[in-house]
Amino acid sequence: MPNPSLPPAVVRAHDPRPGLFLLGCAALCGVLSGLVMVAFRLLIDGAQMRLLGAGRLDDFAALAPLTRIALAGAGGAALGLLWARLPAATRAVGVAHVLERCAYHGARLPGINALLQFLGAASCLICGHSVGREGPAIHIGATAGSLLAERAALSLDARRLLVACGTAGGIAAAFNTPLAGVAFAVEVLLGLSALPNLTPVLLAAVVATAISRGFYGDHALLPAAPPGFDALAQLPGLALQGALTGLLAVAFVQALRTVAGRSQAAGPALRLTLGGLACGVIGAGWPEVMGLGYGTARAAIDGTLTALTLAPLLAAKFAATVLGLGLGLPGGLIGPSLVLGALAGGLSGHWLPGADPGLCALLGMGAMMGATLNAPLAALVALLELTQDPRLILPAMLTIAAADLVSHRVFGLPSVFVAQLQMRGIDWPPRERP
Repeated sequence: MPNPSLPPAVVRAHDPRPGLFLLGCAALCGVLSGLVMVAFRLLIDGAQMRLLGAGRLDDFAALAPLTRIALAGAGGAALGLLWARLPAATRAVGVAHVLERCAYHGARLPGINALLQFLGAASCLICGHSVGREGPAIHIGATAGSLLAERAALSLDARRLLVACGTAGGIAAAFNTPLAGVAFAVEVLLGLSALPNLTPVLLAAVVATAISRGFYGDHALLPAAPPGFDALAQLPGLALQGALTGLLAVAFVQALRTVAGRSQAAGPALRLTLGGLACGVIGAGWPEVMGLGYGTARAAIDGTLTALTLAPLLAAKFAATVLGLGLGLPGGLIGPSLVLGALAGGLSGHWLPGADPGLCALLGMGAMMGATLNAPLAALVALLELTQDPRLILPAMLTIAAADLVSHRVFGLPSVFVAQLQMRGIDWPPRERP
């Protein structure tokens, strides 16, 4: 069990203007987060273009079924062999790792873990594993902030604030959502009960987003809601959709717990090999579930997928994500939760009276993200920024609230990151220091 006592803060006494100095550190943290995420995406895009062909990013249907199995299985096996040679503390990655280090280790994040997160998550996405890039963005950005604070000999509070800056910058650069990055950092990392001055976090998110847009442009990741939709007329059905999405989030987190718990006795080599093979075997039948899966989400939003197509895709994406992440593949889970929400929402839109499947797919993304992460505010802001459509405010608030009510108030579901910490035997919330 980690020692909950935090190391004493180191004060940068020789800095006559700590406020301005901290803002400079925050801006530099945004630069580092943005550049690292651009490098992360360039590495994945370059490798996928070689594998899949130019202009076919994340299009694993371009490969033969047996090739998909071989690629995903070989990627999992290679990662497993590497992970097996590393100490357990070194191979800890992801948002749960960031939370643990902030709570129990004075917000000191080792650089080696972030490097392994970078390489491991990139390998997973190149090989078609059903993972996301947002969790790695958080880990890598948070580590940039932590190492910068260590280098500058800042106090504990300042170190935690720079970790939040890196977190916000990582999400902002990965999603092109600066405000959602700030909301996530506040809601998940810092906590709403004791908010610091958020100016450094805002600045880091702005700088990281500017760098990302400089490389990839400023465009909405998701299409806007259908024109002319009547939000008020659909509110009762959307409340039901949100509740059902909350149930899906409960099933998702519990399934992750089950797979991770039952496979803990196996070594990392076997677990990651099986996780890769599972993604490949499922992807042999449904290549749309491999990789990020944002193209599949967009198809659900466009309304081009029928209920008979959405139902097996939802089951396949659920199984591939649960098996891959539950068996330890070092990728993120925010992206897969968004895709699951889009598929489930599109499916519910086909049978809810008067519902629009495309609108339900959009709202399902926010509801699933909010319920899985226990971060409804971040989910709402992310959905609005991803679509750049303010008409979604009212219906999104309702579906996200309904999903949160069912998952967390009725079933007592913890955040998926807290569930991961608890599975590792780490007390959460942290004990108060005597």
